[in-house]
Amino acid sequence: MANKYSAEERAEALKLADEIGATTAAQRLGIKADTIYGWRGRAKKKGIILNQAGQPMSEDELRVENARLTKELKEAKEEVEILQDALGFFVKRPEEVSKSKLIDYIKQRQKRWTVAALCRVLGVSESGYYKHLRNAGRPYKYADLLAQIYELIKEDPENVNYGVRASFNI
Repeated sequence: MANKYSAEERAEALKLADEIGATTAAQRLGIKADTIYGWRGRAKKKGIILNQAGQPMSEDELRVENARLTKELKEAKEEVEILQDALGFFVKRPEEVSKSKLIDYIKQRQKRWTVAALCRVLGVSESGYYKHLRNAGRPYKYADLLAQIYELIKEDPENVNYGVRASFNI
């Protein structure tokens, strides 16, 4: 005599079959694999698609999921495109490139892609990018002090021995 399974049991079995495979799920549940394949085939004929919880998805849920996946795919394609373009620009990996070169690259490419996408792919925070742009025209806050140090070093050749040369790239 055939066993009767509820819709919930079938949904759970199909969910498990999708995760670990129909044969393994059948062995684990003590059901014939052909039964699971039959349920799967009937679900496909009816156009039933199950969500993460193993419940049938409504048309609205399918539209929302499709929109999410479309957006995710678009972002992934954009990231690949940015990285392919960046390969020609950077010889090193983005984390090994100086911050100013990354900022310049983003400035040059912001008409083609959004700043958010460029920053995300290159590992630069958007706020850091905009802060760098805001501060680009400002003088270095220790510029006067640095000029005085240079003058002191130039006064006497012995001053080179203090290690300042290495620190300030004289």
